[in-house]
Amino acid sequence: MGAEQSALLTPEQLKKYHEDGYLVVHNLLTEGEVDAFVNYEATQYPEWRNSLHNHKKDQQWASIAKHPRIVGIIKQILQSEKPNIIKTFGKYDKRESDDNARI
Repeated sequence: MGAEQSALLTPEQLKKYHEDGYLVVHNLLTEGEVDAFVNYEATQYPEWRNSLHNHKKDQQWASIAKHPRIVGIIKQILQSEKPNIIKTFGKYDKRESDDNARI
């Protein structure tokens, strides 16, 4: 499968994703793509990795976030041609009496 082609999951992989909430997709990126990204990341400041906006500010991150095989799987999982992915973090205070209290 070339880099320009979208990856597709098998029905079994989709089922596994929906059952477990995650899926490991082996060989999604080439060894060269992984090596280039890992080597690049090794040169960055540690706090750089804590940002949720790296893909907007940095070409290396953007190339992974917009990679056709990754985007193809996201579209398939979300059943959308224009997926809008929002990542949020929440911290829960275990001291609260309500287990779902968010601070």
